[in-house]
Amino acid sequence: MRKFSDVLIAQTAVLFFVAFAIPVIVSAHVLKEDNGTSAVLHIPPDDNPTAGEQVKLSISFRDKAKTFSLTKCKCEILIQKNGQTEQTAKIEPASSGAELVGFATATFEKPAAYRVILQGTSMSGAFESFKMSFPIRVSASSTSTSNRPSSEIIIIAAGSLIILAMFAYTSISYGGRYKKSNRVSRTTNNVKE
Repeated sequence: MRKFSDVLIAQTAVLFFVAFAIPVIVSAHVLKEDNGTSAVLHIPPDDNPTAGEQVKLSISFRDKAKTFSLTKCKCEILIQKNGQTEQTAKIEPASSGAELVGFATATFEKPAAYRVILQGTSMSGAFESFKMSFPIRVSASSTSTSNRPSSEIIIIAAGSLIILAMFAYTSISYGGRYKKSNRVSRTTNNVKE
């Protein structure tokens, strides 16, 4: 029979594996790149837009050569469904003086899989033209997604239940408490000579 401390070490290893090694499904923003210009697209709420509602798409740009500027770019987004362009929108700087962060407004008419195409051409020739594609899934209504637990919560709950079950099993199999082994006490006998 294994020692309680060995089981506890094994459980701790499983805990760290569940917490840090298993990839958690998240709605991460993906950095796309074309011809030296990179961009990240964010669509509220949580990159899960709702059909029929106008959304403000936020685009953050990066440029290795430090030549990109929204004020010098003819930048636009195309909303495509099944390869057909449904709408276009100009990308505007997010605020006065914003060179690398912009926004555009759009409405995804129906629940479906869409592509947001981000394309730009330099008005001054300072950077190369670019075109990037972002796949987007649009949900039917905001109530259908807000009542569902996110995948992160499901994974964390399942991992917690597994760990709790392991500790309960260990506690029951070891009699509910740590049993000390019969160790011989090492004491020095003072012998008088």
